[in-house]
Amino acid sequence: MQYAVPDNFSLEDWQQSAFGVYHSGTSDTHTVRIRFAKESARYVQEGFWHSSQQFEPHPNGAVILTMQVNDFAPVIKWILSFDRNAVALEPNELVAEIQADLNHMQAAYMLPQQIPK
Repeated sequence: MQYAVPDNFSLEDWQQSAFGVYHSGTSDTHTVRIRFAKESARYVQEGFWHSSQQFEPHPNGAVILTMQVNDFAPVIKWILSFDRNAVALEPNELVAEIQADLNHMQAAYMLPQQIPK
């Protein structure tokens, strides 16, 4: 069976709310705000991450990135790749998901490590 692309499908519209190549498949979008520390601010501002990206520079060298995305999963991975230099500020659901991920990661490192023999 071959997939047929619907006549009213627009790849440009579909990618409008996607983060990178990831798309949740829904048209719901969320306003995401992330604070990047001075150490990562320049790098983040020089990149094209999303068509809706907007930057708010702060006097201390930090920057807040705001964008509209439809899926938190790829955004969470991206935020965590910056280590302590990126902090999700909004929405609360995104912050809670990251907190839960960090708690699970911390718990994994608290257990005795099982090294195969």
